[in-house]
Amino acid sequence: MSIIKVYHNDDLVTTIHYTVPSAPIQIENYTDDIFTRAFGANEHPTWKDLEDFLESRCIPKTRTNIKEILDYMEISYYDPWQISKKTHGYMAGDKISLEFEDTERDV
Repeated sequence: MSIIKVYHNDDLVTTIHYTVPSAPIQIENYTDDIFTRAFGANEHPTWKDLEDFLESRCIPKTRTNIKEILDYMEISYYDPWQISKKTHGYMAGDKISLEFEDTERDV
């Protein structure tokens, strides 16, 4: 099982446990603040919800110079999983970060 820990500042707000797309995703929230939790009020996220969350932590795929950015990151195509691993989900203007553990993607 792989884990993604979601932090707001230095506070752990959500732990996401996942294996494969056909298996349920399990989460643990450590805050009642739905604005900082990974899936907000959603207590039973799907694989699609996880993929959408990771994509929300990436540079937009429509960005003008996306090819150059991906080349710089040594990623061959737009893949929110790989981008999030490289950037730790950091986005300008917020305080969320991601920590991946045992991150071999089983798809």
